[in-house]
This record gives sequence, C-alpha cells and structure tokens, in this order.
Amino acid sequence: DVLVLETAPERGTLPSTWSGCEVTPANVIVTAVKCAEDNDDFIIRAYECAGQAATATITLGCEARSVVENDFLERAWKDAGKVAMAGRTIKAEFKPYEIRTLRMGR
Repeated sequence: DVLVLETAPERGTLPSTWSGCEVTPANVIVTAVKCAEDNDDFIIRAYECAGQAATATITLGCEARSVVENDFLERAWKDAGKVAMAGRTIKAEFKPYEIRTLRMGR
C-alpha cells in the first residue's frame, strides 16, 4: 500500500529531504509505516532493540488527529500501553524488547 497525501499545488521548492517519521532514542526502531487495512488511518510498528525500557518520541512527517495502540491485526488493544500525542509528536513507553503497533487517525 502507498500513503497518498493530498495537498494543494503551491509555488516554491520542495525540501531536499522529507521523513515519514523520526524516532528517538536510537534503541527504538520503526519497522513499518503503512496504511491501515480497514480505513485511511496509518500504522507505525516499532520495537525496542537493546533490552532497556525507553520513552520514545516519534515525530510524524504529516498531520494526524489521534493515536491508539493496536494489536498485530490492527485492532484496538484493551491492554494498551502508555501513548500520547501532541501535534505531530507521539510519546510512547517501551518495555525491553517490546513491539508496539500504533494507529494514527487522519
């Protein structure tokens, strides 16, 4: 699947680089950014790789209106961990080696 962002044409130049998302710290790895299977939301899947708990900051390259943790089948997860969104920034707690699936509503 391809995530298509519709924008109005503008005069000017495009930036030399663009990122769909950026994440810190380095021990949290984003493995997928994709469209959700059932609607226009998008999914970010990430994991902690160093065996250390971490608070990840994920900065999105596009607008999103909400974030909720999902399971691997992209369904809302009743045992969701701590995740919050402010603007284009998501804060998520990761346990050692934890894999998390986050759904962003557009």
